[in-house]
Amino acid sequence: MKAYLFQSFLDRITEKKPTIEPTYNQTLWLSNAHPEIEVYSDSFVSSSAYHSAHTDFGINKLISEIEAGNIEKESFIIFDSFSKITHQNIEQLDSIIKIIWENGFTIITAHDQQEYPPQSKDNLGRRIGLFYIIDSAFRVSSLRSERAKKAHQSHRQTVS
Repeated sequence: MKAYLFQSFLDRITEKKPTIEPTYNQTLWLSNAHPEIEVYSDSFVSSSAYHSAHTDFGINKLISEIEAGNIEKESFIIFDSFSKITHQNIEQLDSIIKIIWENGFTIITAHDQQEYPPQSKDNLGRRIGLFYIIDSAFRVSSLRSERAKKAHQSHRQTVS
Protein backbone atom coordinates (compact mmCIF):
# COMPACT_ATOMS: atom_id res chain seq x y z
CA MET A 1 0.00 0.00 0.00
CA LYS A 2 0.97 3.59 -0.58
CA ALA A 3 0.01 6.96 0.78
CA TYR A 4 -0.55 9.83 -1.62
CA LEU A 5 -0.34 13.38 -0.31
CA PHE A 6 -2.83 15.96 -1.52
CA GLN A 7 -1.12 19.27 -0.80
CA SER A 8 -2.19 22.84 -1.20
CA PHE A 9 -0.21 25.93 -2.02
CA LEU A 10 -1.25 29.50 -2.43
CA ASP A 11 0.18 30.64 -5.72
CA ARG A 12 2.52 29.84 -8.56
CA ILE A 13 5.51 31.14 -6.58
CA THR A 14 5.10 28.47 -3.89
CA GLU A 15 4.14 25.78 -6.40
CA LYS A 16 7.74 24.59 -6.65
CA LYS A 17 8.05 24.54 -2.85
CA PRO A 18 5.32 22.29 -1.39
CA THR A 19 4.41 23.01 2.19
CA ILE A 20 7.23 21.43 4.18
CA GLU A 21 5.66 21.34 7.64
CA PRO A 22 2.47 19.47 6.67
CA THR A 23 4.48 17.05 4.53
CA TYR A 24 6.87 16.38 7.40
CA ASN A 25 4.00 15.99 9.89
CA GLN A 26 2.07 13.70 7.55
CA THR A 27 5.09 11.53 6.88
CA LEU A 28 6.08 11.37 10.56
CA TRP A 29 2.56 10.45 11.67
CA LEU A 30 2.24 7.88 8.91
CA SER A 31 5.56 6.21 9.75
CA ASN A 32 4.39 5.81 13.36
CA ALA A 33 0.76 4.85 12.74
CA HIS A 34 1.29 2.73 9.62
CA PRO A 35 4.98 1.85 9.18
CA GLU A 36 4.10 -0.63 6.43
CA ILE A 37 2.87 2.13 4.12
CA GLU A 38 5.16 3.81 1.63
CA VAL A 39 4.69 7.51 0.97
CA TYR A 40 4.45 8.13 -2.75
CA SER A 41 6.96 10.81 -3.64
CA ASP A 42 4.82 12.71 -6.14
CA SER A 43 2.05 14.67 -4.52
CA PHE A 44 -1.19 15.88 -5.91
CA VAL A 45 -1.32 19.60 -5.44
CA SER A 46 -4.05 22.18 -5.55
CA SER A 47 -3.64 25.88 -5.89
CA SER A 48 -5.79 28.95 -5.74
CA ALA A 49 -3.73 30.12 -8.72
CA TYR A 50 -5.62 27.64 -10.89
CA HIS A 51 -9.31 27.11 -11.41
CA SER A 52 -10.92 23.82 -10.38
CA ALA A 53 -12.10 23.30 -13.95
CA HIS A 54 -8.60 22.24 -14.99
CA THR A 55 -8.91 18.47 -15.27
CA ASP A 56 -5.15 17.99 -15.25
CA PHE A 57 -4.62 19.62 -11.88
CA GLY A 58 -5.49 19.25 -8.19
CA ILE A 59 -8.52 17.25 -7.13
CA ASN A 60 -9.60 16.67 -10.72
CA LYS A 61 -6.20 15.12 -11.48
CA LEU A 62 -6.48 12.92 -8.40
CA ILE A 63 -9.95 11.71 -9.39
CA SER A 64 -8.94 11.05 -13.01
CA GLU A 65 -5.91 9.05 -11.81
CA ILE A 66 -8.14 7.02 -9.47
CA GLU A 67 -10.68 6.31 -12.22
CA ALA A 68 -7.89 5.36 -14.65
CA GLY A 69 -6.55 2.84 -12.13
CA ASN A 70 -3.19 4.60 -11.84
CA ILE A 71 -3.28 4.78 -8.05
CA GLU A 72 -2.69 1.62 -6.07
CA LYS A 73 -5.96 0.29 -4.60
CA GLU A 74 -6.48 0.39 -0.84
CA SER A 75 -4.01 3.23 -0.50
CA PHE A 76 -4.31 6.30 1.70
CA ILE A 77 -4.97 9.78 0.40
CA ILE A 78 -3.77 12.31 2.94
CA PHE A 79 -5.20 15.80 2.67
CA ASP A 80 -3.11 18.56 4.23
CA SER A 81 -6.09 20.87 3.85
CA PHE A 82 -9.56 20.73 2.43
CA SER A 83 -9.67 24.43 1.64
CA LYS A 84 -9.05 23.91 -2.07
CA ILE A 85 -11.66 21.22 -2.65
CA THR A 86 -14.37 23.08 -0.75
CA HIS A 87 -14.87 25.36 -3.72
CA GLN A 88 -16.95 22.55 -5.22
CA ASN A 89 -20.68 22.57 -4.57
CA ILE A 90 -21.96 19.97 -2.11
CA GLU A 91 -23.08 17.55 -4.83
CA GLN A 92 -19.67 17.69 -6.56
CA LEU A 93 -17.92 17.29 -3.22
CA ASP A 94 -20.09 14.31 -2.28
CA SER A 95 -19.36 12.79 -5.69
CA ILE A 96 -15.59 13.25 -5.18
CA ILE A 97 -15.69 11.62 -1.75
CA LYS A 98 -17.80 8.73 -3.10
CA ILE A 99 -15.37 8.12 -5.97
CA ILE A 100 -12.48 7.98 -3.51
CA TRP A 101 -14.30 5.56 -1.20
CA GLU A 102 -15.88 3.42 -3.93
CA ASN A 103 -12.43 2.81 -5.37
CA GLY A 104 -11.19 1.52 -2.01
CA PHE A 105 -9.17 4.48 -0.75
CA THR A 106 -8.93 5.74 2.82
CA ILE A 107 -9.08 9.49 3.34
CA ILE A 108 -6.84 10.84 6.08
CA THR A 109 -7.04 14.36 7.44
CA ALA A 110 -3.53 15.62 8.20
CA HIS A 111 -4.40 18.16 10.87
CA ASP A 112 -5.94 15.59 13.21
CA GLN A 113 -4.81 12.30 11.62
CA GLN A 114 -8.34 10.93 11.40
CA GLU A 115 -8.90 8.02 9.05
CA TYR A 116 -12.02 7.74 6.91
CA PRO A 117 -11.90 4.29 5.27
CA PRO A 118 -14.27 3.27 2.45
CA GLN A 119 -16.69 1.84 5.02
CA SER A 120 -17.30 5.42 6.16
CA LYS A 121 -19.64 5.94 3.22
CA ASP A 122 -22.21 3.82 5.07
CA ASN A 123 -21.49 5.34 8.49
CA LEU A 124 -23.54 8.51 8.78
CA GLY A 125 -21.63 9.81 11.82
CA ARG A 126 -18.22 9.44 10.15
CA ARG A 127 -19.51 10.87 6.89
CA ILE A 128 -21.03 13.90 8.60
CA GLY A 129 -17.80 14.28 10.60
CA LEU A 130 -15.76 14.44 7.40
CA PHE A 131 -18.13 16.96 5.83
CA TYR A 132 -17.99 19.03 9.02
CA ILE A 133 -14.19 19.18 8.76
CA ILE A 134 -14.44 20.14 5.09
CA ASP A 135 -17.05 22.81 5.87
CA SER A 136 -14.86 24.20 8.66
CA ALA A 137 -11.91 24.42 6.27
CA PHE A 138 -14.10 26.32 3.82
CA ARG A 139 -15.19 28.79 6.51
CA VAL A 140 -11.60 29.41 7.62
CA SER A 141 -10.51 29.85 4.00
CA SER A 142 -13.36 32.31 3.38
CA LEU A 143 -12.51 34.33 6.50
CA ARG A 144 -8.84 34.52 5.52
CA SER A 145 -9.79 35.58 2.02
CA GLU A 146 -12.05 38.33 3.34
CA ARG A 147 -9.35 39.59 5.72
CA ALA A 148 -6.79 39.62 2.91
CA LYS A 149 -9.16 41.53 0.63
CA LYS A 150 -9.86 44.10 3.34
CA ALA A 151 -6.16 44.51 4.12
CA HIS A 152 -5.34 44.90 0.44
CA GLN A 153 -8.15 47.42 -0.03
CA SER A 154 -7.02 49.36 3.04
CA HIS A 155 -3.45 49.38 1.76
CA ARG A 156 -4.58 50.66 -1.64
CA GLN A 157 -6.56 53.45 -0.01
CA THR A 158 -3.57 54.42 2.11
CA VAL A 159 -1.27 54.53 -0.93
CA SER A 160 -3.74 56.60 -3.00
